Amino acid sequence: MARLFTAKDTVHDLMDRAQELLDEEEPGKALKIGQELERRCFSGAFEIQALALVAMDRLKEAIETLKRGVSLAPQAWVLWQQLGNCQSDAGLYASALHAYDAALQVEGADPVQLA
Repeated sequence: MARLFTAKDTVHDLMDRAQELLDEEEPGKALKIGQELERRCFSGAFEIQALALVAMDRLKEAIETLKRGVSLAPQAWVLWQQLGNCQSDAGLYASALHAYDAALQVEGADPVQLA
């Protein structure tokens, strides 16, 4: 089996590869890349891991991953948005509204995407 990544891959290379794997319906491999991104302290790690977990019908784990992500990178409004989406999917509407509101408070957040 070919390696998913090398030490020379940049975090942006890894994000691109993980997205390709998600598009190819390979969430398990994308999850491994997300875990590597987290080891490299890159906030996109939580986005990739959560997308992979959702694709594997592991919504509760995706929510926990995103909660960890927003606690470590509260300035990443995309993580707040994704957390809100997952909480809404889980029927946790009050929590979802809180996450969306938190996203809107982040400087640089795109209110159009959060509407």
